[in-house]
Amino acid sequence: MPLAVCLLQSLAACSSEPSRARSATKDAGHILDAEFVRPRLDASYAGLNIESATVGMVRIPAGPFLISCDRERDPTCDWSSLVEDKLPEYYIDKTEVTVAAYRRCVEDKRCTAPASGPRCTEEQLNWGKPGRDEHPVNCVTIEQAGQYCHYLGRHLPTERQWEKAARGTDGRSFPWGFATPSCKLAIIKADLRDSGPTGCGKNSTWPVGSRPDGASPYGALDMVGNVAELVTVWQEPNGPADPGDDEALRAAYSGTMGGSYVDPPDYHALRAWQTSTRLEPAPGFRCAFQPSYQRPGR
Repeated sequence: MPLAVCLLQSLAACSSEPSRARSATKDAGHILDAEFVRPRLDASYAGLNIESATVGMVRIPAGPFLISCDRERDPTCDWSSLVEDKLPEYYIDKTEVTVAAYRRCVEDKRCTAPASGPRCTEEQLNWGKPGRDEHPVNCVTIEQAGQYCHYLGRHLPTERQWEKAARGTDGRSFPWGFATPSCKLAIIKADLRDSGPTGCGKNSTWPVGSRPDGASPYGALDMVGNVAELVTVWQEPNGPADPGDDEALRAAYSGTMGGSYVDPPDYHALRAWQTSTRLEPAPGFRCAFQPSYQRPGR
């Protein structure tokens, strides 16, 4: 049986490469060949095993949600009112992509290793640091993030996908509601002093998922703080930019969302509806998976 047909019938039950197929339910890093597992709108992908394709992700139901903010509910809002938007069903990683997960892609020669540079010092870089396998990978470009998501048959989230996953549907300011960000809820700068410690006192990121009290309504973690997350602009008609096309990713790149471990509690980029094009500290990311997504030109 051809491998493509086998994969389309069932990623989990495929007998051509049983060891790889079995690992898909345990390890999102080994979902096989993005060319095959990427869903399309046509019926040929009706046999896709969504459960296997979305290991480590949370489901975001189709439907409307509120974007922007409302000054009557949030006095720090710099917009005049909430606006309703709507998205199809999709999935998003429960946590930011870790150093350990990204390393598998590098070892498979599908990703390139992060490196320090002007926007990410050697001290900030998590790659290659002992004890940081479960920290979010950082110091990555939009192209590197796209390579990783493409490797899993996923894509980078659009601003709209990221925002709904972070805030839910009710117009809250943050994943947890309206309470001011704090180290109980997010990995951020501990206080407002310029000389105050970052990363809730550690001056670095933390292992992903360290603040379960700050979970979004769908259970996504660290959507505020830890690393700022790369997002793209929604592309009509289907939404996500093609993660395997570097030029398309650069054209669709819109910055980062959610702020990071160096941002104080009152910094505007911590507010989940705010897009930041700042690249300090170096960004990280998570991937999304939209079942109705059809790769452009396919």
